[in-house]
Amino acid sequence: MQLELTYPELSHDEQSVLSIVRRYPGRDSALGARDLAAISGIPERRIRTIVRRLRVTFHHPIGSTTQEPAGYYLCVTRDELQEFTQTWWDFGIQQLVMVSRLRKFPPDELLAQIRLSLSPSPLRHSGGIK
Repeated sequence: MQLELTYPELSHDEQSVLSIVRRYPGRDSALGARDLAAISGIPERRIRTIVRRLRVTFHHPIGSTTQEPAGYYLCVTRDELQEFTQTWWDFGIQQLVMVSRLRKFPPDELLAQIRLSLSPSPLRHSGGIK
Protein backbone atom coordinates (compact mmCIF):
# COMPACT_ATOMS: atom_id res chain seq x y z
CA MET A 1 0.00 0.00 0.00
CA GLN A 2 1.42 3.38 -1.03
CA LEU A 3 1.07 6.38 1.27
CA GLU A 4 -0.55 9.34 -0.49
CA LEU A 5 0.51 12.67 0.97
CA THR A 6 -1.91 15.57 0.74
CA TYR A 7 -1.07 19.26 0.78
CA PRO A 8 -4.04 21.33 2.00
CA GLU A 9 -2.89 24.49 0.19
CA LEU A 10 -2.81 22.70 -3.17
CA SER A 11 -5.83 22.24 -5.41
CA HIS A 12 -6.97 18.73 -6.23
CA ASP A 13 -5.30 18.92 -9.67
CA GLU A 14 -2.05 20.24 -8.15
CA GLN A 15 -2.03 17.43 -5.59
CA SER A 16 -2.64 14.92 -8.35
CA VAL A 17 0.20 16.19 -10.55
CA LEU A 18 2.62 16.41 -7.62
CA SER A 19 1.71 12.91 -6.45
CA ILE A 20 2.34 11.49 -9.93
CA VAL A 21 5.62 13.38 -10.50
CA ARG A 22 6.89 12.14 -7.12
CA ARG A 23 6.64 8.61 -8.53
CA TYR A 24 9.25 9.60 -11.14
CA PRO A 25 12.30 10.62 -9.11
CA GLY A 26 15.44 11.56 -10.99
CA ARG A 27 16.24 12.82 -14.47
CA ASP A 28 16.36 9.32 -15.98
CA SER A 29 12.74 8.69 -14.92
CA ALA A 30 11.21 11.73 -16.67
CA LEU A 31 7.53 11.36 -17.56
CA GLY A 32 6.26 13.07 -20.72
CA ALA A 33 3.52 15.69 -20.47
CA ARG A 34 1.22 13.57 -22.64
CA ASP A 35 1.67 10.60 -20.30
CA LEU A 36 1.22 12.79 -17.24
CA ALA A 37 -2.00 14.16 -18.74
CA ALA A 38 -3.25 10.64 -19.51
CA ILE A 39 -2.51 9.39 -15.98
CA SER A 40 -3.98 12.43 -14.24
CA GLY A 41 -6.89 13.13 -16.59
CA ILE A 42 -5.76 16.78 -16.75
CA PRO A 43 -5.19 18.45 -20.15
CA GLU A 44 -1.53 18.96 -21.17
CA ARG A 45 -1.79 22.74 -21.24
CA ARG A 46 -3.15 22.75 -17.68
CA ILE A 47 -0.32 20.39 -16.64
CA ARG A 48 2.24 23.04 -17.68
CA THR A 49 0.40 25.70 -15.68
CA ILE A 50 0.20 23.45 -12.64
CA VAL A 51 3.90 22.49 -12.82
CA ARG A 52 4.85 26.18 -13.04
CA ARG A 53 2.73 26.93 -9.95
CA LEU A 54 4.17 23.96 -8.04
CA ARG A 55 7.68 25.26 -8.81
CA VAL A 56 7.18 28.98 -8.25
CA THR A 57 4.53 29.18 -5.54
CA PHE A 58 5.22 26.01 -3.57
CA HIS A 59 8.95 25.54 -4.39
CA HIS A 60 8.67 21.89 -5.41
CA PRO A 61 11.84 20.81 -7.28
CA ILE A 62 10.15 19.56 -10.42
CA GLY A 63 12.60 19.41 -13.28
CA SER A 64 11.94 18.97 -16.95
CA THR A 65 13.98 18.09 -19.97
CA THR A 66 13.60 17.86 -23.73
CA GLN A 67 16.28 15.17 -23.96
CA GLU A 68 15.22 11.52 -23.91
CA PRO A 69 13.50 10.52 -21.81
CA ALA A 70 11.76 13.90 -22.18
CA GLY A 71 9.33 15.12 -19.58
CA TYR A 72 8.91 16.07 -15.95
CA TYR A 73 10.72 14.52 -13.02
CA LEU A 74 11.37 15.14 -9.35
CA CYS A 75 14.91 16.52 -8.87
CA VAL A 76 16.53 14.27 -6.27
CA THR A 77 20.14 15.44 -6.36
CA ARG A 78 21.80 18.86 -6.23
CA ASP A 79 23.30 18.15 -9.64
CA GLU A 80 19.86 17.55 -11.18
CA LEU A 81 18.48 20.72 -9.65
CA GLN A 82 21.56 22.69 -10.74
CA GLU A 83 21.35 21.37 -14.30
CA PHE A 84 17.64 22.11 -14.57
CA THR A 85 17.85 25.62 -13.09
CA GLN A 86 20.97 26.48 -15.10
CA THR A 87 19.08 25.78 -18.31
CA TRP A 88 16.34 28.23 -17.29
CA TRP A 89 18.91 30.75 -16.02
CA ASP A 90 20.68 30.76 -19.38
CA PHE A 91 17.38 31.08 -21.24
CA GLY A 92 16.26 33.95 -19.01
CA ILE A 93 19.50 35.85 -19.49
CA GLN A 94 19.26 35.45 -23.27
CA GLN A 95 15.72 36.82 -23.21
CA LEU A 96 16.73 39.80 -21.04
CA VAL A 97 19.65 40.64 -23.34
CA MET A 98 17.28 40.59 -26.32
CA VAL A 99 14.73 42.84 -24.57
CA SER A 100 17.47 45.20 -23.41
CA ARG A 101 18.83 45.58 -26.92
CA LEU A 102 15.44 45.92 -28.62
CA ARG A 103 14.26 48.54 -26.11
CA LYS A 104 17.69 50.13 -26.01
CA PHE A 105 17.78 49.88 -22.21
CA PRO A 106 21.14 50.54 -20.60
CA PRO A 107 22.15 47.60 -18.34
CA ASP A 108 21.60 49.56 -15.09
CA GLU A 109 18.05 50.49 -16.14
CA LEU A 110 17.32 46.88 -17.06
CA LEU A 111 18.59 45.73 -13.65
CA ALA A 112 16.40 48.32 -11.93
CA GLN A 113 13.37 47.03 -13.86
CA ILE A 114 14.23 43.45 -12.88
CA ARG A 115 14.53 44.41 -9.20
CA LEU A 116 11.19 46.18 -9.38
CA SER A 117 9.55 43.16 -11.02
CA LEU A 118 10.93 40.78 -8.39
CA SER A 119 10.02 42.86 -5.34
CA PRO A 120 6.74 42.06 -3.62
CA SER A 121 4.20 44.79 -4.19
CA PRO A 122 0.74 44.97 -2.57
CA LEU A 123 -0.51 46.88 -5.62
CA ARG A 124 0.69 44.21 -8.05
CA HIS A 125 -0.80 41.35 -6.01
CA SER A 126 -4.11 43.08 -5.39
CA GLY A 127 -4.73 43.67 -9.05
CA GLY A 128 -3.78 47.35 -8.84
CA ILE A 129 -1.08 47.02 -11.52
CA LYS A 130 -1.80 45.35 -14.82
